[in-house]
Amino acid sequence: MKNLVHSSMFYLRQFVMISLTILAGFAIAAPLFLAGCGGGGSTTAATNPNDVSVGAITGFGSVYVNGMRFDTSNAKVIADDVEVDESALEVGMIVTVMGDHAEGVADEIEVEETVKGPIESIDPSTDTLVVLGQTVLTDEMTVFHETDFLSLMEGTLVEVSGLRNDAGEIVASFIELEDALPKYKVIGSISDLDTSLFEFKISGLTVNYSAANLTNITDGVLSDGMLVSVKGDSNDYSNPPPYLVATKVQQKHAVHEDADEGSEIEIEGYVTVVTSATEFEINGIPVSTDDNTRFEGGVADDIQPGVKLEVEGYLDDNGVLQADEVEFKFDNDVKIEADIEAIDADNGTITLLGITVAINDQTRVRDDRDEERMFDISDLAEGDRVEVKGYVEGDVVIATRLERDEADTSATLQGPVDAFDVNNMTVTLLGITVSVDAGTEYEIDEVESVLAGDFFGYLAEGMIVKVKWDPFVDVTGPATELEIESEDGSDD
Repeated sequence: MKNLVHSSMFYLRQFVMISLTILAGFAIAAPLFLAGCGGGGSTTAATNPNDVSVGAITGFGSVYVNGMRFDTSNAKVIADDVEVDESALEVGMIVTVMGDHAEGVADEIEVEETVKGPIESIDPSTDTLVVLGQTVLTDEMTVFHETDFLSLMEGTLVEVSGLRNDAGEIVASFIELEDALPKYKVIGSISDLDTSLFEFKISGLTVNYSAANLTNITDGVLSDGMLVSVKGDSNDYSNPPPYLVATKVQQKHAVHEDADEGSEIEIEGYVTVVTSATEFEINGIPVSTDDNTRFEGGVADDIQPGVKLEVEGYLDDNGVLQADEVEFKFDNDVKIEADIEAIDADNGTITLLGITVAINDQTRVRDDRDEERMFDISDLAEGDRVEVKGYVEGDVVIATRLERDEADTSATLQGPVDAFDVNNMTVTLLGITVSVDAGTEYEIDEVESVLAGDFFGYLAEGMIVKVKWDPFVDVTGPATELEIESEDGSDD
């Protein structure tokens, strides 16, 4: 692929703030929530603190929420109802930012852990695990803090920060190991409420609330569909089946329930319900479009349950998000692990394997080599080893995630097949034509030791293929490994 130039300017970050993007949100049974607003109390305090942005922390430097810069110098940081230091934040954590979009000021940043407890089961074939009866999906965007998927074991205590998809599963954005958890926790919507037994369910977890503190619940009355945070002592949890005796049940409120009329809302997530050609719900929030709504990457007819969107607009007097812009999100089919060949900080691009990759304000950046917290493109140097995940948009590879890693002599390229030649046994992806030799190993959907003829006979344009060179000399050399990825693109 020829060198690509990203048209958006990349902001060089020079003081301590937080960079965020709007990610998938609580869907079906768990719409995104927000807590009470905190005031900055200074000249940088927000004047209209009810604008809302919800998403995952992408890095540390200036604060960017969908490209919007927020001053956080006087913002409170809240985690699990307790004020904490900003250093408690990690890339990948889901947060709600309350502030003023017009002034570019954040008053409060709230972190919420979707589920905290022991891993009950793990399915490596689908990259999923079950925690407190909640199905947790991991993907290319999941940040594993000081661990990885293959290191997880049944019984391991974890904190998962993620967002529910249209099936009610938690799509993990952040997973961290916990040494001890005196209390377990889950956020979700009530179902199968039984007031005679004082029980309800959150997905696969049965909760007994007979002795729980319900002071936060409206009129002290629970109901099916109510979004709640449940806590219980670890000693009062049993499995199978997953059963927790709650010490506290706290009602949570969706964004559109607490924000003011006219508040700006920026949110990304999965469509859960489509009610008409112009009305749908995303993250449990009602959205309306009209002739003035701008669509990017798709059209109104493409909006269906399960489709991932980014929606920007304002809240009307009926609590409906009136969409100014709807953007369709793409799968992260591209993965590159290689040394940086060139850097263009002014345009926010780096070159890997001859491919120009654009880094923007929504790219999750992380330094696993030196563990620099305030890490961005200005800290990179030619020769640094990085791993990039993203997607192709037109002629541009957009990085959704970048990590700087320890040095390595290999190189990896993954992407959709542009073309292939069965006779010459070559495959082209991202503009690079890859050759093979007698030593190349082949794999199809995790089936190893596949013959070359069978591999190329199975190949088709658009399939996701991963190429590995080990050791790497240049892209014209024969591949060490060729692998056709499974449908979800996972290779953990």
